[in-house]
Amino acid sequence: MYYYSLLLIASALFSIQFVFYTKYQKVSGNSLLSAVRFALGVNVVAFFVACFSNGFRIEVTPFSSMLAMAMAVILVTFSYVSVKALSYANLAIYSMFAMLGGMLIPFVGGILLWNEGFGIQKVVCCLLIIVALLTNLPKEKSTRSGVKYYIFTFVLNGLIGLTAKFHQSGAGYNVSSKSFIALYCAFAVVLSLLLYGFLRFRQAATSDGRQPFTDERTLSLFKPRAALFYMLGYGVVNWAGNLLLLLTLLHLPASVQYPMVTGAVIAMSIVASFTIGEKPKMRTVLSAALAVIGLIVLVL
Repeated sequence: MYYYSLLLIASALFSIQFVFYTKYQKVSGNSLLSAVRFALGVNVVAFFVACFSNGFRIEVTPFSSMLAMAMAVILVTFSYVSVKALSYANLAIYSMFAMLGGMLIPFVGGILLWNEGFGIQKVVCCLLIIVALLTNLPKEKSTRSGVKYYIFTFVLNGLIGLTAKFHQSGAGYNVSSKSFIALYCAFAVVLSLLLYGFLRFRQAATSDGRQPFTDERTLSLFKPRAALFYMLGYGVVNWAGNLLLLLTLLHLPASVQYPMVTGAVIAMSIVASFTIGEKPKMRTVLSAALAVIGLIVLVL
């Protein structure tokens, strides 16, 4: 039960980080340039927190470096795709695809690649969580133009979990969990800087100095001050949540861990909604109830 408790704490942290990102969007907009700036900021924060927590010692191996680079590419690409997906659909639809991918791809990968077993409890839990996600969908339809971005969102978020599992399974070749976070955050900072510079160059090259990927609130890095505060909060919470996930992956199968995290985040999102001043609808409460039932089935 100890590692299940760690997963619940990680899920609570991921719910809190949603609050930080929502607050950030309110002061900085939801453009592509703003998203890249956010990815840059939170990875800088997570990198320094990871280094500090590890006594400023970073282990490096070819295996971990390769997977850290892959993780960084996935994370930065996910930030871009998320902005594009949200331009076609609301947050509920985007979240459904992201959470389904984050649950199902590591679930299937754990069973097929690491022989974790195909138990009835796992299947029932996943089905209940899928129903929970579908229950919380809004009635309005999104445009078909966004389908490719929904698919990318599904796949990329799933690959994040799969990459983490690959790394934690590479005993003898991998580095510690703290060093791995520091490595992929360092790579993500470099990639974000390159992408940010490219977007600003594109912006400056236009006649009017503006592009569809920007808005009037994305004019300079780390401003306003409120945006910096939300980056700091998100970066620390994200580091802590990911560290707990990596640590539990050393002891729990991915086909158990990721359905549990997804279900717990759904349930805890109600608390997060109250925190940012939103009153959840009845279908959101029903969705959370189904997710909790799924978690109970999984751990019994």
